[in-house]
Amino acid sequence: MKRLSFIVLLALAITTTRADLVHLKDGTAIQGTVKKTPEGWQITTTDGKVSNVATDAVKSISFTGRETPQIGSGPDDKLASLRRAVDYLSDAKQIVDRYQRFIEQNPGTQAAEDAKNDLSLWEARLDKNMVKVGPDWVTQEQRLALQEKSVAAADDIRKLIKAGRNNEADALLTKAQQVDPNNASLLFLKGVLQFHKEQFLPARKTFEQANTQLPNYAPTLNNLAIIAIRQNQWPQALAFYDQAMQASPQNKELLDNVAEALYAIPENQRNLPITQKVTKRFGDQDLALAAKLQPQGLFRWGATWVNAQQLEELKKAEREMRDKLDALSADFDATKVHIAKLDRDIEDNERAMRRLQSSSYVYGSDGIPYRTALPSTYYDLERDNDKLKKDRDDQYAKLDDLRQQARNMQKTYPIPKFTGSQKLFDADSAPVALPTMPGTQPATTQPATRPTWKA
Repeated sequence: MKRLSFIVLLALAITTTRADLVHLKDGTAIQGTVKKTPEGWQITTTDGKVSNVATDAVKSISFTGRETPQIGSGPDDKLASLRRAVDYLSDAKQIVDRYQRFIEQNPGTQAAEDAKNDLSLWEARLDKNMVKVGPDWVTQEQRLALQEKSVAAADDIRKLIKAGRNNEADALLTKAQQVDPNNASLLFLKGVLQFHKEQFLPARKTFEQANTQLPNYAPTLNNLAIIAIRQNQWPQALAFYDQAMQASPQNKELLDNVAEALYAIPENQRNLPITQKVTKRFGDQDLALAAKLQPQGLFRWGATWVNAQQLEELKKAEREMRDKLDALSADFDATKVHIAKLDRDIEDNERAMRRLQSSSYVYGSDGIPYRTALPSTYYDLERDNDKLKKDRDDQYAKLDDLRQQARNMQKTYPIPKFTGSQKLFDADSAPVALPTMPGTQPATTQPATRPTWKA
């Protein structure tokens, strides 16, 4: 009897000391009796102290001697998850649909009643045609007012960039984009800032966004072309220039950039269809532009424009340099002829080597082909080809050197024909995307200030 009483007392002692263990995400743990609540979990420790912990703060729970409740699987947890999810949505109709489905799936629960209260708020927002701007939901009239502020902010950002105060411009830009992230002017200015920081890949993505919001805007296309050239993507660059020339025909600064690009394009890119297309469009537009500028006393000189007196002096300098350029040109042509001959000799050797390889196979008595030793002639041809290929590489290097010499000569003119780079359309070329009410036609987008280019 005494032994039985001892066992019962021991069992009771063990039962009273066993407790659930709540592991929190911050690495700590709380031991006690755990109870589920609508807000999360209530933990009562052995000394009677009660702590309330949110569901999101709990990593896991070890339950002792009883069935483990399912964390996060009840209607209250699902409602909390729904509330968190809709914070990332910007479509009020979609949010209303999700609340309606939740209520249908959890009938008769307190969570469904709470969800109905949330639903009435979202239905009111939907009825008012409210939209999400940053983290807030506003009416269309409020949105229009915020967009008007974005236009003013864009002008302030533009002035800061022109003053070289890029850090201040960047901070103001970030704030303005929280209100109006798809504003074409803000996107253009952001791309300009990123370009100045030599963040060319982010700048390209930003200008692409600007081009999506405001398609066929010549300054944006020009800037995309410049970035593509920096990334050595010539076909894409020329495609952007082609679109820009169509969007803004006879644009003086744009055509100057195209002239620089066509001069600098690598030899192996010159026969591409896009190169020929851009060359023709440039030629047609440049002739028309030259006719317009001639009465103003301006004449094309490489990638720039000069007056009549400057042109006469430059032509005189060009005549003096012509002999040097002719000598380079003759050397260039002779080198190309030499390369063509080397290519033919290499091909002849390779054909002879293939014939020797084919004739080295014989059939054995078992009918299986066996390869015999290659004749010494084969290895003579192989060594000869190695020399020819090295000579060819040297000749290609010579071509590059001759091209560079020619470019260096061009730079000795009193006014160089080409600078070797294109000019970014900077902050002054940012468009002004005037705000509009939904259902109305967008306002005409125009350059922010009087531009140096003409659309």
